[in-house]
Amino acid sequence: MKNFILSLTILLTACTLMTSCGDNEEEAVTLQGEWLMREQTIKTSDSSFDNMLNTVFSLDLKENQTTRAFTELNVKTTIRKKGSSGSDGLISESTDAYEVKGDSIFIQSSLHGGTAASKYLITPNTLTTYRKVTSQDIRNIVTIMGVDPATIPNDLTGELKIKEIR
Repeated sequence: MKNFILSLTILLTACTLMTSCGDNEEEAVTLQGEWLMREQTIKTSDSSFDNMLNTVFSLDLKENQTTRAFTELNVKTTIRKKGSSGSDGLISESTDAYEVKGDSIFIQSSLHGGTAASKYLITPNTLTTYRKVTSQDIRNIVTIMGVDPATIPNDLTGELKIKEIR
């Protein structure tokens, strides 16, 4: 009986070690690398502005290409006309420090001034960020797109969703 229990214990231990030490473990998904913006939408405290802003965002995505390249310490954001390269068609470029804490990314934004905090979800090929925005944040964003910032009400707040792919 002792031999049976000992053999069973050894068998169970071996099975446990083989299944827990397998090579089929998934690699941790990393933020580092280049991401291409595919979707940008906003939901604000004033639904009449949502349609206008989301139309502007949609047109911007059709005409321009926005990429974010994350390194270990910095993120480089580049906005350029589609089909252009080098300095041709370059609309905006900035390199900013960032930090990840839990499920949030904190970017020291030189373009928008101050720190931009976003919640994020990441898969191997998709990065989705959610950022609470104020009227000033919205003005900064739409100014780059050629919209008169004076059209944005002072009390407008919302959430900006950005979806990017590798």
